[in-house]
Amino acid sequence: MTLTTDAVWSDFSQRLGALIRSKVADPADADDILQDVFLKVHLRLDTLQDESRLAPWLYQITRNAITDYYRSRRQTIELQESYPAESAADQTTAERQLAGGLQEMI
Repeated sequence: MTLTTDAVWSDFSQRLGALIRSKVADPADADDILQDVFLKVHLRLDTLQDESRLAPWLYQITRNAITDYYRSRRQTIELQESYPAESAADQTTAERQLAGGLQEMI
């Protein structure tokens, strides 16, 4: 039996969509993820060598797509390109405090 994307869609779209919606609150994002999953399925279905492994293969693609979704939404912190230089007085004070702390340890 040769698998087609249409056949896979008919058999699995409801279940995979339900899985995605259970993990992703925004319905529009869930639909986008499902679309991405089936695009990957369409592009890679010919690489599936054992048709009995179809369901686990699909669920792994779906889990990866959900993970990618959350990774892409992770907040990033922008670092400043340069920091204000410490004044000589601040640096000297910090060095004295460090030296005093080290002296106490000795």
